[in-house]
Formats: sequence, C-alpha cells, structure tokens
Amino acid sequence: TQQSHTISISGGNERTKALLSASYFREEGMLRNNVFNRASLRGNIEHRVTDWLKAGTISQLTYYNLNNRRSPLSAAMAISPLGDPYDENGNVILYPTGDPNRISPLADERTPDIAKDNVIALSVMANAFLEATPLKGLTFRSNVGFTLTGTRRGTFFDATSLARANFGTVLKPTGRHPGR
Repeated sequence: TQQSHTISISGGNERTKALLSASYFREEGMLRNNVFNRASLRGNIEHRVTDWLKAGTISQLTYYNLNNRRSPLSAAMAISPLGDPYDENGNVILYPTGDPNRISPLADERTPDIAKDNVIALSVMANAFLEATPLKGLTFRSNVGFTLTGTRRGTFFDATSLARANFGTVLKPTGRHPGR
C-alpha cells in the first residue's frame, strides 16, 4: 500500500516569488516489515533585483527510512511443499521437511527481530542563481549549489534467518543505499 501527501503554499508580487512545500510518502511492500518512509521540505525564492537582474534560491531537505526484507521466494522454490509449515501452536517450523539444509521460507516471519536491514538517510540540496539580461534576447545565468547526504545502514541477521541460514555468515553491507 502507498500513501502520498503534499502541501504547498506560494505567493509573491511583481518583484518577489516564494514557494514552500512539504511532502510525505509511505510505501509498504508485499512482505511484512518491508516499509519505506520519506519526508521532504522544499523552499524556493526568486527576486527581481532590477529590471535586468534576477536572483534566487532553491533548497530541499529530504529524510528517508527504509526497512528492507530478504525475499523468501528462492527458499520457497528450494523446499518440498510436503512439510508442515507450522507446529500445533501456530509457530513457524524452521525446518519443515526435517532437512537442516532447507530452511522454511517463513523463517523471517517468526519475530520482527529475526532479520533487520534498515537504511536512514538525510539529504540537503541547495542551489542559488544570478540571472542577468543586459540586452533583449541575451541572458547570462550563473548557478552554484551543493548536495550533502548522510546515510546510516544497520543490519542484523539471526543465525536462523533466511540471509544466514543457507550460508552461515552475515551478509556484508555494500556501503550503498538504494535510491527511491
């Protein structure tokens, strides 16, 4: 499921224009605890200094929080469908066929803490411009800007999670975060 909300306000006069907007986006994936949240704030200001000179800024602040889940489909394709997925109390059976090399595709569903892969990022983007039109049809524009991004990724995979059960080791982080 997805949610998307945006609110904007803009205004100005013949010399100055301004815009401020805020947005929120949330997407829940097909797997439990697979959630993406993003919040953004944007501001633009443009001012006509003289009849031939215009200046302005464009800035944006974005925060996102992503909880990834490993897909259980490869485990589901590798296991016999003849095992019992749950015990008599409704708990997931880790090795439903009795084969210790074939983990249940439901292994990560036992508790929310079996497997975690969380990425949090904050990005700040700011640009400024100066635009001169000394003659009709001739425009010079100078832009300067920067983008700063900070990212933190935290992972934990229990020894009986899908990420580790068939390999016996923790997956190593790539240092990259998925862009959305």
